[in-house]
Amino acid sequence: MDMALISLRLPDDLAARFDAIAEGEGGRSALIRRLVTAVVEGGVVSTAVEVPKRSTPATRRIEAVFTGEEFALIEKAAAEMELTRSAWLGVVARRRIHQRPKPTPRDLRELAGIRDEIRRIGVNVNQIAQAANYAARQPGIDFRPELRRLEAMRAQLAEWISAVNKARQGDLSFWHTPS
Repeated sequence: MDMALISLRLPDDLAARFDAIAEGEGGRSALIRRLVTAVVEGGVVSTAVEVPKRSTPATRRIEAVFTGEEFALIEKAAAEMELTRSAWLGVVARRRIHQRPKPTPRDLRELAGIRDEIRRIGVNVNQIAQAANYAARQPGIDFRPELRRLEAMRAQLAEWISAVNKARQGDLSFWHTPS
């Protein structure tokens, strides 16, 4: 994609203060692109990239090798955030190191849908438990094993709802699989 180059001069102290802000926003170029886009489109400046500020300058590099498909996905993700590939990879790594991931609005909607479905299942389990409790009062019928299974289902559903709620807060530990 062809892009115009815009340069400007700023007093050193102003540039240093801008750089300090931009570091937490994906870098100087990414923040300037978002500011220009907001002015041109009349929108609000997006702060989609939040990364903790560094206390010291970065001096270390890492080389990574990707398949063609992975590389294409990285390019796409970086372009969507208006970052270079390297800046995007750095943001991803620094976010992972320094803070819990923040789910996107789309992810939050999907997680809420999952939570609602689990709750609906829980309502059904409760109705089955009520019917089983009623049937258990009938002479000669022992529903205790089934009632224990239903209680185990309730506990599992509660654990899943808790995990979804934690995921909505950025805690994805429930979803990690052992290596």
